[in-house]
Amino acid sequence: MKTRILLILILIGLTSNLYGQSEERVRYILADITCGGPVAYYRQHLDDKNAREAVNRWENGVRVTNPNSFERKIVNGSWTITYKGTNRAIDGMDVKLSTDDRYEEATVRYILADITCGGPVAYYRQHLDDKNAREAVNRWENGVRVTNP
Repeated sequence: MKTRILLILILIGLTSNLYGQSEERVRYILADITCGGPVAYYRQHLDDKNAREAVNRWENGVRVTNPNSFERKIVNGSWTITYKGTNRAIDGMDVKLSTDDRYEEATVRYILADITCGGPVAYYRQHLDDKNAREAVNRWENGVRVTNP
């Protein structure tokens, strides 16, 4: 049990998600676009995985649901998304998205870790009515594996 908890904490602490981009950075970019940053700027940088993912999500209707927590302003000569009323740059993981209620990333990663450590995927297939189990099984069946069990 302690091993699984440690593995979960390691998975949650990863800065990049299972698809190769930084979730924190993607959310930061979406906050920038929401607060008035030009999406055209990011469309010019589609060679950047984070910009490409953010533009893709934006074009598919994903929106920031807590935009009043942030503001876009110049700090030390650069446009920065800050926590409203401060000059402190935001942590992108504080950005809430309209898709966040679909599943909980930490729980999905827990399930993937459980399967990797020997938990039967068949158990989770019996619980596809649960959004987290459904997402984990979908990722598992598409080849996503925990690489640091």
